[in-house]
Amino acid sequence: MLFSSSGKAFRVSCPHASSFTVEKPDDGGVVPEPLTMLGAGAAVAFGGAFKRKLGQAKKNDKNA
Repeated sequence: MLFSSSGKAFRVSCPHASSFTVEKPDDGGVVPEPLTMLGAGAAVAFGGAFKRKLGQAKKNDKNA
């Protein structure tokens, strides 16, 4: 059995079987924490609700 590694790839070869290569995934992508995503979603929801409420208040002032 022969093991070889080159940067991202790890290759395993066996004289009695075929060889295969295992590659590590790229670490380039940054994943935000779940709490950050929850906070961003809550901010968008509250912003939309306040905008709607403000629009209704302006509409009621205009009719009065």
